[in-house]
Amino acid sequence: MSQNAIIPMPEAAQHPPALESLRGLLLLAFMGAALALLALTLMQWRSPRGEDAAWVTMTHPQRLVLRLEQRDTGGLVSDALIYPVLLIGVGSAAVAWRRGRRGALIGVMLMALLGMGYAGSMALYNGAMVAVCGFSLMLFSGLVAFSLALAANPPPLEVPTPEDAPPASLLEEHAELAKTDTDNTDNDELGGEGL
Repeated sequence: MSQNAIIPMPEAAQHPPALESLRGLLLLAFMGAALALLALTLMQWRSPRGEDAAWVTMTHPQRLVLRLEQRDTGGLVSDALIYPVLLIGVGSAAVAWRRGRRGALIGVMLMALLGMGYAGSMALYNGAMVAVCGFSLMLFSGLVAFSLALAANPPPLEVPTPEDAPPASLLEEHAELAKTDTDNTDNDELGGEGL
């Protein structure tokens, strides 16, 4: 054996090229999740108080504390649910990374859409604007990875089995009806009885 011979690595044999491409795309989803988390924890969001001016901003954790102090349960729930949405999106991306599952990619895309819907309602503020960018990155990478997964391993086509086929008598009756309908249509087009 020569010194220039290429010896395949064992992990390269285990992972098909489509899975490696999928993992490269999912890196974008992880970066988008990190960007959204950064925006949620450190950047400025709109104040939930109605009496505050529109330019009064605070971080998202401060917003949650203010909702708690005001005993605004509905607002608190809607604001706090963005964190489990982000966590489920990251978990789905991790499952897709490890196993290459299409269902997990659908989870990434759905959680990204929910996050975009939440943050997009306040997109005039820098925290929400950056969070929308992070969730958009998750959505884009999930969508492209899903199309890559479909192209690499398309779903099987359903081939009718003999049990699914209709009985021969039904087929003959259908063919007879179709022939009768065609004959009647020809007469109607020619003006009834024909020329």
